Amino acid sequence: MRPDPTERHEHDPSGRIIYLGDVRRRRGTKRQSPDHHYLATVALAALAGWAVWGVVVFTLAPSKLLTYLAFFLPLAVALTSTATLVAYGLEHRRTHYASLTGAGRRGVSFGAVAIVNLAFLAAHRWTVFLAAVTVVAAIAIDVVAARRD
Repeated sequence: MRPDPTERHEHDPSGRIIYLGDVRRRRGTKRQSPDHHYLATVALAALAGWAVWGVVVFTLAPSKLLTYLAFFLPLAVALTSTATLVAYGLEHRRTHYASLTGAGRRGVSFGAVAIVNLAFLAAHRWTVFLAAVTVVAAIAIDVVAARRD
């Protein structure tokens, strides 16, 4: 029988009654994706990254290391944020419960693989073996990180 919260008990001077069954039920349920503010922040970061990258592409000539960094850093932010949004959307569509943590991890993996391969391509050092190694490393890191969560 559930206790009546309106009853006053002598052992509890504040009059509060906590039913432990409700607490266990509340903790056991999965949250229903209150990530809207975080998703909006990631979307703003993606838009800012794409905007800065567009400005860099149309204004800077790639001649020195600093201009390469100015090219790749906003591209990394833009790719990672966009990939996070896409991964979150696909996971939400597939399971109706998306994890922003998992989507962020996959977005970072995609962004890192793309940026590393593009950087080696810009340095004329890219090979198919390097591409395979970066993809396998990203998948392995994702599997290990998913098991820890």
